[in-house]
Amino acid sequence: MTVLSLIYAVATAINAAMAVIVIQRNPKAILNWLCGLVLVCFVLWTPYGFFHHLQPPIPFAQADLA
Repeated sequence: MTVLSLIYAVATAINAAMAVIVIQRNPKAILNWLCGLVLVCFVLWTPYGFFHHLQPPIPFAQADLA
């Protein structure tokens, strides 16, 4: 694991926590749900950086299994 992959892992955790906090603050508000769903999009996107910057890189044969 490199420093950059660790940063992506921490960013994923922070975005997930922020999404939960935003939605729990006022679950009846539409704007909170929209902001929470935008953060969920980042939660789904940032693990790519984590796996992309792993050292040594994952071979394509193992990546196909995943």
